[in-house]
Parts: sequence; C-alpha cells; structure tokens
Amino acid sequence: MITQAVLPRWSSLLAASGREDPSSHWAREGDRAWWLARSTYSLALLGRALQARLGRPARMLLPGHFCNQSLDPLRRSGATITFYPVDDQARPVWGVLESAAAQADALVIVHTFGFRNDAAGARALCDRLGCLLIEDAAHVLAPRAGIGEMADAVLYSPHKLLAVPSGAVLLLRPRADEMVPALEEALGSLPAGTAPVGDWLLRRLVQSSPLWPLLSRRRLSGPQDFLDDPPPGRIEGPAGLSSWARGLLAGADLEEIARRRRCNADALWRTVEGRGPWIRYVADGDDDGEAVPYRLVLRCRDAQAAAGLYARLRAAHLPVESWPDLPPEVSADPAGQAGAIGLRRTLVLLPVHQSLKTGELVAAYGGALV
Repeated sequence: MITQAVLPRWSSLLAASGREDPSSHWAREGDRAWWLARSTYSLALLGRALQARLGRPARMLLPGHFCNQSLDPLRRSGATITFYPVDDQARPVWGVLESAAAQADALVIVHTFGFRNDAAGARALCDRLGCLLIEDAAHVLAPRAGIGEMADAVLYSPHKLLAVPSGAVLLLRPRADEMVPALEEALGSLPAGTAPVGDWLLRRLVQSSPLWPLLSRRRLSGPQDFLDDPPPGRIEGPAGLSSWARGLLAGADLEEIARRRRCNADALWRTVEGRGPWIRYVADGDDDGEAVPYRLVLRCRDAQAAAGLYARLRAAHLPVESWPDLPPEVSADPAGQAGAIGLRRTLVLLPVHQSLKTGELVAAYGGALV
C-alpha cells in the first residue's frame, strides 16, 4: 500500500507520553526552542518579533521558489516580502541577492529537499549588512554539518517527515539571544490553543486498514494536472503543539528513519532510472550520501516530460507531487525568476518515507513506468 503520508506504528502511538522534550533531536548547544504546529507559524513569529523590535513591519527576503501557501501568516503579519532569484540548484543568484539584501531586515535561505545550501555565504552577507539570517530546514530530518549552524534562527518541520499530526520547531541560536523578549511577546499574536490530533489519528488508522487501497483509488489527492496549483487559502487553526505530538516527536528513531528513507529512495531511483527523460535531482556539492531524502526528486527534461510522468502515475493511482506552488509575484516575473519557474515546471516528487515497504514501492512505480 503506497501512501503519501507517513503512517504511524501502534507501538509509537501507545508509547507517546508527552512528558519528554523532543528538542534534543534538533537543537544544538545553547539553542532556545519554541515548538509550534507548523513552520508557517514559526516564520510569522519571527516577522512579528522583528516588527516589535523595529517599530515597523519587517522587510523579509525569501527565495523565489518558496511555497506560496505557507506564506499566508507572514503576509498577514504585515511584513514586506521580496523574493530573490535562485538558480537551477535552488541556490541564490548572489549578485541580485546582495543588492536586494541591502534593504532587508531578515534573509531566509532554504535547504531545499534536505540538501545543503550556501549558509556560510549567506552568513557573510548578513554580517556585512546587519540583517538576521534564517535557515529554513523544513525538508531536513535532523541537523548535520552545514545545516543549522550559521543562522540566527533555524526552522525545522518534523511533521513533514515523521508520523506526527503536527510539529515544527523554531530554534534561536545563541548569537541572537536579544530576540528572546520580542519572540515571547509575539507568541500572543499567533492563534491560541494546540493543534487537534483526532482527525489525523482517524485518517491514519483508515489509511492503515485493508480497505484503504480500494478507497484511495476512488479519489487521489492533489492537483489533477501537473501545472495546476492548489488555490491560495488562509491558514487557520491553533499554532500550539499538543503534548501527545511532543511525545511522538521525542520517541522518533531518527537514525532508523534516515536509513529507511535512503534505502527506499535509492531502490526507487534504480527502478525508474532510464525509463524516461529525467535525472535524479541532487544538489551540487551535497552528493556525499549524508542527505536524508525528503522525496525522490526527478528533474525532467522539460515541462511536457514532467506533465507526462505526473499524468502516468496519477492514472496508476500512485502518489506523485509537483512542487512548489510559486508566489504570484514570482510567476509574474519570468525573466527575473527563471530559476524558480524552471524548478516548478520540471520537478516531479515521489514518496520514499519510512513506512513504505521497499519491494512494494519498487513494484508499484516500476509497473506504472513499463
């Protein structure tokens, strides 16, 4: 059974007590941690804290390939958002970025799909210009060399990689301790309460049942066509994290999860390699095998090839994703944002998460691409 979502184990559900602190999985020495439901709230919290310190809306500089839907709380905070261009490796176009950063209060650099970006270069730029550096590690399972070291603040979204209903952590590094009072004050601006777990648990139990393959064939989630994006919407819901979700996070075996994801990604790539006009996306300079796959990412020859692959897999009732839903400001600037638009039009994402069985995964996608 192939699901897009990570399915929990009964043993994990029963063992989660909520008494443990999950921060040790992600925090480095001296880091302060704020646990929230999603990283979209972490980013908005930083925007509001900067506004409180500066006495005006924050000026935030984000990469052009940032997911538009996740920006809703930050936009509603009143922050001014500027998008800098990236290349075909999702890395900053430095000449343009340096010019734009001169007016920014904070720069966000993203470790896309769990691959290292040039955080050291971003650190040097922020030190020169006096702006806050934020590392977005939402696709990263756990810290490693080159990730979570250089920034003033680091965002992780373990709910995107683990079997948990919600869970994101904002880490403030020791170099930015002066932000603590503003962050604590800004917490009151986020939606109160903790994210519910009942609906998530019921859905995961249904997905784990023998009936799910039949039910999932009747309606496959996600856009019907490759170039369609989900309609923009308002992100609602409590920003806090339940104690039960904290327990699930604390009990996660990240080493075993990393092993399973690498195994699935490598096996699936061996299966689909050479069956169409695509290559495996691996960021330059981060091909040492240490990255934990967020998805198996295929870079197709062009948008037509990507759309064809996407359609074939949906016709076979298999999970497949396009990525990302670009901000409208980026889509409206094809000349200046060619890198981000190129990523959107050529990348196809396949699931490789730890609850999938390797043999079943290989058989399903291999059979669909005969």
